[in-house]
Amino acid sequence: MQDPDFMTFDAALTGAQTATVLCTPTSGRRLVLSWILIKVLSASAKVTVFRGADEANKRFVYHTFDVDGGVLLSWESGFKMVKDEVLYVTTTAGNLEVSGSYNEALG
Repeated sequence: MQDPDFMTFDAALTGAQTATVLCTPTSGRRLVLSWILIKVLSASAKVTVFRGADEANKRFVYHTFDVDGGVLLSWESGFKMVKDEVLYVTTTAGNLEVSGSYNEALG
């Protein structure tokens, strides 16, 4: 059962994506991530999930997955992003699903 204080995001993506928004916090707030699940449904794909800017120190995932591959990332105490920072995904190909759970905190 989902904690009532947490919200979820779900994205079904087809083909290559460039900095597609997964989740945006309310202005002046920060996302606190509980988990992110990535499932690659067709065609192997390089998947990058990142916060703010696609830079090495801001990436959660930077990996090439085979068909039917994926990963679950979770943070017991939550991963606190920077105020107003947006969560994005970039992919090279394939169809995939990205979902997650989060709450928001004051900046």
